[in-house]
Amino acid sequence: MKDKSLNTVNLFEWTGLDGVMFTRSEEELREVFLNEDKSMRYLHEEGYCIDSFDPRDIDLVDGSTNLIRFNKFSKMNTINKQDTIDRDIFINACLQIGLYTHTLSSLNEKYLVNNYDEFSKYLPQSDVAYYKGIIQRNAGVYLCDFAVEKRNRDYKDLQRELSDDKDIKFEELSPVSDDSLINKEVNDLIYGELIKQKKSRRFGDTAYVYTLLLPTVLLTLGILICIIIYIASI
Repeated sequence: MKDKSLNTVNLFEWTGLDGVMFTRSEEELREVFLNEDKSMRYLHEEGYCIDSFDPRDIDLVDGSTNLIRFNKFSKMNTINKQDTIDRDIFINACLQIGLYTHTLSSLNEKYLVNNYDEFSKYLPQSDVAYYKGIIQRNAGVYLCDFAVEKRNRDYKDLQRELSDDKDIKFEELSPVSDDSLINKEVNDLIYGELIKQKKSRRFGDTAYVYTLLLPTVLLTLGILICIIIYIASI
């Protein structure tokens, strides 16, 4: 998505320079973090991992809380794919906690793991258990998945709580589609051109390597053939 004419702002600026200026509400931050999580998941499903979680490298395209773009990402190594995904989820959780608590510039990973309860007081109550699982147990769960699961649990709890009231009728919750969990329509627009460029560049780099390698291989084979012929003629 080309956005030269759009009023794009990076996450660092949008939050009020690391949140120090307290310009964003908890609700606004959570909306952005949910969409950022979907953006990350989209890239994971496309086979890419995040190279930078620096909030200056994450954009709100056109200033929209729904259009979140990671600017630095690369092809994922398939050998340790799940470890890479889990690591991305962990670092993303650290970023979000840092912005919620206005401690990002001084946040220490080890300290956060050992003292999570100190930070949890400043997080949305609904997500405290989620971040605890990520930070202290490396749960490897996407925030959007957790939000859907919590919605379903809360709805069932409400049904049980009001089950004696015959005047209240509950309808089944609409299922959340896989496309919705990765914000597919939006992220196709945001990343389509970027991913195409990366694939094209990777193909060009591979072709360049083969172009350099082929003469070397042919020369080596030629020398080997000459040696074999010489030995055979002795």
